[in-house]
Amino acid sequence: LIHLVGFAIKALNDSISTVALAAVQALGECIPHLLQSTQGILAVELLNYIFLLRHSSYWVMKCDIAETIGRVDFALVHYLERNRTLSEEIRLHIPTTPLSL
Repeated sequence: LIHLVGFAIKALNDSISTVALAAVQALGECIPHLLQSTQGILAVELLNYIFLLRHSSYWVMKCDIAETIGRVDFALVHYLERNRTLSEEIRLHIPTTPLSL
């Protein structure tokens, strides 16, 4: 799962906008379920990366980001943020480079 999150973040950072769009669409389906799992903090990390794409000039991307945000249970995100414990093992697999817009 951790490796898949890393791949998803790389896809969000892809220079080809349709690849990033496909990643947002796929994550829009996965994030609500991932939030409810024992690895919910990974979903929070993914949401942080998706929020970075809000300045994209690709309007379809903005629509899909809004749709993804609409599916999120923010009470659960708040709880996870308050109790954030991202282990070192997980941190090693999440890219730390900022997204290129």
